[in-house]
Amino acid sequence: MKLSNYEKDILAGKYGPAKGLCLKIEVELAEAYGVDRLVPISGAHIDANSYGRVSGEAKLDFARRVVGEGGKVSVPTTLNPGGRDITRWREFRIPEGFVHKCEMMEEAYMEMGAIPTWTCTPYTYGTVPCRGEQIAYAESNAIAFANSVLGAKTPRYGDFLEVCAAITGRAPYFDLHKDENRLADLWFQVEDPKPFSYSDDLFYSLLGYYVGSASGGQVPVITGLPTGINRDALKNFGAAVASSGGVGLFHIVGVTPEAPDLESIASEEGRSRRTDVSGRDLLDVRGELNDTSTDGVDLVLLGCPHASVRECQLVVDVLSGRTVADGVEFWIQTNRGVYSWLEGMGISRRLRKEGVRVSTDSCLFNWPLDNWNFSSAVTNSAKFAHYAPNELNLTTSIRDINGCVSAAVTGGVYDEL
Repeated sequence: MKLSNYEKDILAGKYGPAKGLCLKIEVELAEAYGVDRLVPISGAHIDANSYGRVSGEAKLDFARRVVGEGGKVSVPTTLNPGGRDITRWREFRIPEGFVHKCEMMEEAYMEMGAIPTWTCTPYTYGTVPCRGEQIAYAESNAIAFANSVLGAKTPRYGDFLEVCAAITGRAPYFDLHKDENRLADLWFQVEDPKPFSYSDDLFYSLLGYYVGSASGGQVPVITGLPTGINRDALKNFGAAVASSGGVGLFHIVGVTPEAPDLESIASEEGRSRRTDVSGRDLLDVRGELNDTSTDGVDLVLLGCPHASVRECQLVVDVLSGRTVADGVEFWIQTNRGVYSWLEGMGISRRLRKEGVRVSTDSCLFNWPLDNWNFSSAVTNSAKFAHYAPNELNLTTSIRDINGCVSAAVTGGVYDEL
């Protein structure tokens, strides 16, 4: 493997043991994959900071070792949701012993010099990379958004490797770091979306889930969609395509920056692998994500990925003074930046008045939920509907925001179409 003199000095320990350890890990991984060099990066997003029910101790041990050996991030580094709402953890019934572990994790990453964003949507709050920037991101939806919508370059890094890249400022030069690996491998042509519409955010979640399932980790290109798709729709599409198929990069012709037209982004072979998608296909996806064994609900969850101001405003508008039903919890997950705007706009006050709890800094996938006894959830998130049945033992139904609000105020789930 070809290393610069600076990288050789890092390995030799001239910049401290933590940096040397992290680069050693990267070099050994790169050599295992046949990668011949490293690339400088300008930013990182860490997922390994999330102390949670699963693998929390391993993540904490790694963080404390890096800190103990003097590790500091070399590039601007944002942090994924942690294991608790730092301000409101008591409201969400998170046990004190668990909170103590979360505090230790938070302190470790603050000692490293990371930015305390605590969000899975760092592209809305934190450092936002530009087109062509080489970065090292973990968190599947952030990877998909950074690559696809922003045009930055990052593979799908897993826990610990993204920490190493943040510490060293270097990453293995492979996969989506390289231009030749960013061309589309297959093509999806969207036909008539009915009974959905192009203005419906749920349409993009279901389409993303369909495309991800059919892509198998390859790079898809989508045609037939209107220009001017809003960022929430792109966020929800990216979260879904990454959940169902492990997709780290997608292209939408006329929308995403690397796809001005089909010929520019897809090879002749990619264009030959065409799949037509209709609204009827997306109804099948919705059926796959809906558990019809119950029509009751005790949790309504929005903000997976973290909700935007627009989404929170829409909840207020749809609620229109109605309140959440007894026996139902309505939670919206977001980040500190968005929450500060909600406070300034009076939206958070209206949500609280109508029975909606807003959390920041965290994700309930990390929380112990034993104190809530939830069994059935409604969500607008294909990502949440994909993971919650197995990880949280919840039956789930997916609806648009109107349907989620209806479930929250009535305590029941009804068909929208």
